[in-house]
Amino acid sequence: WTKPICIGRHAFGDQYRATDAVIKGAGKLKLVFVPEGKDETTELEVYNFTGAGGVALSMYNTDE
Repeated sequence: WTKPICIGRHAFGDQYRATDAVIKGAGKLKLVFVPEGKDETTELEVYNFTGAGGVALSMYNTDE
């Protein structure tokens, strides 16, 4: 390969400010968004862990 390779990454949020968790056992993993000044929340079921559990990772970025 003789051409240059350019690699770009996000400078905000993404993996650098991600939240990870060890899930110990069976259960539902949910993502909940609570908007400021409003009563309605958005709740998403992400995964239903069975058995010994596993790991979870949450990432974000902004529109700014």
